[in-house]
Amino acid sequence: MNEILKSKIFKWSLMVLGELVVLVLVFGTGVKVGAWKARFSYQWGDNYQKNFVGPHRGIMGFRDRGFMGGHGISGSIIALGNNALTIQSSDGIERFIVLTDDTTIIRFRESLRPEELRVDDQVVVIGRPNDTGQIEAKFIRVMPYPMLFSISPTDTRQQ
Repeated sequence: MNEILKSKIFKWSLMVLGELVVLVLVFGTGVKVGAWKARFSYQWGDNYQKNFVGPHRGIMGFRDRGFMGGHGISGSIIALGNNALTIQSSDGIERFIVLTDDTTIIRFRESLRPEELRVDDQVVVIGRPNDTGQIEAKFIRVMPYPMLFSISPTDTRQQ
């Protein structure tokens, strides 16, 4: 038995077996991560319409109810506060949004600070509801103003 344990063939076989175990573990982890990413992407895509279009439009012209989810809202900023803002969607729903240090605010490709947001800015907010029912914003996209509306010459907003 002692001779078998000291033989080169046994050591080589043990090394190959160990490498196969590591390879199987890495492959299994990759499969799990890939499945998790695919599930997340699939579920997010299913809920995109519900979270950002809302019940007033429905899908392909058909009216549906209960589309607005707790993790996002789109609409106009109607109030700004200390690390918070209130958004009103086009169907009149108002949501209180909490801004954190991790909140990312983007207009086109430019990052903004919370103090650069203004009342009447059109935004899309993605976040998570906290214990009090407020949305803690993770990402805010400031949308460009529709070209259908005329902007007065005294308005200093950047297009």
